[in-house]
Amino acid sequence: MAKVPQEHGVVPAPQSDWSSDQLLIYAKELQQIYGREVQLRKDLEDKNAALERKLRELRALNDLFQGYLQRQLTQRDQFLEVLTALHRLAQEGLALKAEISQEQGLSLPAS
Repeated sequence: MAKVPQEHGVVPAPQSDWSSDQLLIYAKELQQIYGREVQLRKDLEDKNAALERKLRELRALNDLFQGYLQRQLTQRDQFLEVLTALHRLAQEGLALKAEISQEQGLSLPAS
């Protein structure tokens, strides 16, 4: 039985002078190649689907992280505003204390 030549998974077109055995081998190899191609396409589709799921997961995690980061930045800004207001109130309190002290001619202890 003569084997049909095959290079890189590609079976050449059948020749008119091939025997029936060669044609059967050709048909069998062609069927195997087609089966491998079908399996490779399925594997590729499965891998693409898995990548798309991972991408959706990463996007969801990124959105979650961005929301968390935005909330943290907002809280930081609010904290700085409160801190600035407290500092201003402390300065106003000290100034008022000094003013009252001058008006009454008293020396209040510094705090």
